[in-house]
Amino acid sequence: MLSVAVCDDAVLECADLARRIREVLGREGIGAAVKRFFAGRDLLEAGEAFDLVFLDIRMPGMDGMELAKRLRGKQPDMMLIFVTSASEYVFEAYDVEAFHYLVKPVAEEKLREVLLHAAGKICGREEAG
Repeated sequence: MLSVAVCDDAVLECADLARRIREVLGREGIGAAVKRFFAGRDLLEAGEAFDLVFLDIRMPGMDGMELAKRLRGKQPDMMLIFVTSASEYVFEAYDVEAFHYLVKPVAEEKLREVLLHAAGKICGREEAG
């Protein structure tokens, strides 16, 4: 079962993305626990290890890039996908080894493609480990 975190300070966008992730994975028969967080600090303090993390970049307090650096320090093997309206940070995403960078609004087919690619890599890693 995949463990997925979605972190976005826009509550409705966070809920919508979490719902879409559940639907895509459910249609493919991939079990997943998807948790929502509305602030970077909340995600850090959750103390949980996630297989896959979807992060917004522009958030008050700790932004998504800083959060990604901290998460990466704690859990180097997690898959990280930025989902943001800020296209100008795409090159910084390489610094935290992001798996992908999606620009809002994310088309359903693009989300499905990236999510299933990430899930396939994670599941392959779990089988190998």
